[in-house]
Amino acid sequence: MVHLDSKISHQLSQEQALFRIREIISGLADKYNNTINNLSQEWNGYDGRFSFSIKGLTINGKIYVGVDTVRVGGRIPFVLSFYKAKIIDTIEKRGTELLKNREPVV
Repeated sequence: MVHLDSKISHQLSQEQALFRIREIISGLADKYNNTINNLSQEWNGYDGRFSFSIKGLTINGKIYVGVDTVRVGGRIPFVLSFYKAKIIDTIEKRGTELLKNREPVV
C-alpha cells in the first residue's frame, strides 16, 4: 500500500466545509455507480474515515475538516502508485473547487 496525503485550504465555516465533504463522498457512488463499490464513510465530529472499491482495488483513508484546512490521507494499492501524483493533484483541484466560498443565490 502507498500512502497519500493532501491538504486543501478553505474559507468556509468548519460546518459548511464538513457538509460539502460529506455530500461529495455520498454522491460518488451515484455518479460512478458502474465503477465504485462498497462506499462507506463514518464521522466522529470533524474526523472521518472512508473506504471504497474500484475494479476490485480497495482504497481507504481519513479526512479531517479543520477551521481553514481539509486534510485527506489514504492508502492506495501499490499497483496504483504510478498514479499517486495524479491522484493527489485531482483531490486538490476538485477539493479546492468544492470548497470555494460561493455567495448564496437569492
